[in-house]
Amino acid sequence: METLAVMLLRRRQERHLNLSQAAKSLSIPRRYLQAIEKGKFQRIPLGYRRLYLRDYARWLGMDEEHALALFRRDYPAAKDFPDPFLKSGKKRLFSNLFANWQLMAVAAFVLLVIGYLGLEYYFFQRPPSITVKSLPAEIRQPSVVIQGQARRAVILKLNYYDHRFCVIRNA
Repeated sequence: METLAVMLLRRRQERHLNLSQAAKSLSIPRRYLQAIEKGKFQRIPLGYRRLYLRDYARWLGMDEEHALALFRRDYPAAKDFPDPFLKSGKKRLFSNLFANWQLMAVAAFVLLVIGYLGLEYYFFQRPPSITVKSLPAEIRQPSVVIQGQARRAVILKLNYYDHRFCVIRNA
């Protein structure tokens, strides 16, 4: 059974490519590509191992998921670090997000408070709606009674600019 390192080396040699070409094309330092082909992954920084391996396998025309599976098979220490680029990594990301229920609860509370304050501001700024039940067609007396309803306490002033006004309070 061939190891991943041997497969990558053989594939590069079959295609008559050299490491300098790969390093320049992939922007990966040559020493890391040499470490991949020798199977000495501990020489590559931990955060870049899978990235470099995936890009190198793709550049050689290999299936990158298969290469990562061989990497996990050949190097058991690789199983300790989940790969964020695999499909299962996406599921793990969402499960970790919902596992932190305290953070989610605080965020939900903050959103509720912001929503409540927004509604209160909206209702405070909105003018009151008044429904008038009866209104005389012609006014000749000094005082008139107008009946109606309002949702909240309202003071209605008529003829305000004439300094003769009538104040109607919501009952």
